[in-house]
Amino acid sequence: MNPEDMIKIDGSLGEGGGSILRLSVGFSILYNIPITIENIRANRPKPGLRMQHLLGLRLLAKLTNSNLSQCEVGSTKISFSPNPTIENRSLTLDIPTAASIGLLLQPIQIACLGLKNQKDQKKSIWLLMGELLLVNGLQVLII
Repeated sequence: MNPEDMIKIDGSLGEGGGSILRLSVGFSILYNIPITIENIRANRPKPGLRMQHLLGLRLLAKLTNSNLSQCEVGSTKISFSPNPTIENRSLTLDIPTAASIGLLLQPIQIACLGLKNQKDQKKSIWLLMGELLLVNGLQVLII
């Protein structure tokens, strides 16, 4: 997809935190719209992606076989070209930080709203942290 076809989102708008990133990527998958987010977390003391944001982005990209631009902790710009079909049946994510599980799952929940015609295929995400959750029909085990 051409960069000029992507929706450009300014991550510094509003509170300028991670919510713009999480919501934008979740809705990108749900509506199959490629996006570029710039100025990620610009209003924070440490701008750019933190580890939990990076892990969440990579998990979503891997889960849906979407294309995520090269990024790392501290990146202030990402591009995301979605594939609206959940491709992988089971994924494991080891989270080495004190990331909020709810915030990590937020874009996954949004993306899963578009799961249709896949009811016969059970999907699982394993987050290595602590308990079992059911998210929009997607089994999530947190240990």
